[in-house]
Amino acid sequence: MLADPQASERQRLEALKFVVHFIGDVHQPLHASNNDDHGGNDVAVTFMGHQTNLHAVWNSGIIGSAVKGDERAYASRLAGDITLAQSQQWSAGNAVSWANESYSIAVNMIYGQLPHSGTLPDSYETEALPIVNQQLSRAGVRLAMVLNTSLKR
Repeated sequence: MLADPQASERQRLEALKFVVHFIGDVHQPLHASNNDDHGGNDVAVTFMGHQTNLHAVWNSGIIGSAVKGDERAYASRLAGDITLAQSQQWSAGNAVSWANESYSIAVNMIYGQLPHSGTLPDSYETEALPIVNQQLSRAGVRLAMVLNTSLKR
């Protein structure tokens, strides 16, 4: 639908929104976990003095202070840090391998190494931010690849 020139502008826009959403979701590690906690939504935590859940921490909490209200500048910094080698490596695979990659992060990093119940330590954001940054960068590279591939005529 995204590449169909016969589709209406509205249909193509909706298809684009779905592609962006799904590629973003597959890179959020808790969307690929199977810890029987609804992707961390059932894990109550205190993060930076606020009661929340693990999913919210990984969806927006960790990145919140890094973005500081300027999403474009943050995205530009992430994009600028991607090397050609990373771009080539991250462009390989498919949605299944990307989901497996996220699953591995959830199992080994979020549920395995980083504490995930009770009060998260002050170091949690600092330890988790590089993972979030890498996943966002991977998602950006892969989204670009999917769009470029899909829209070639």
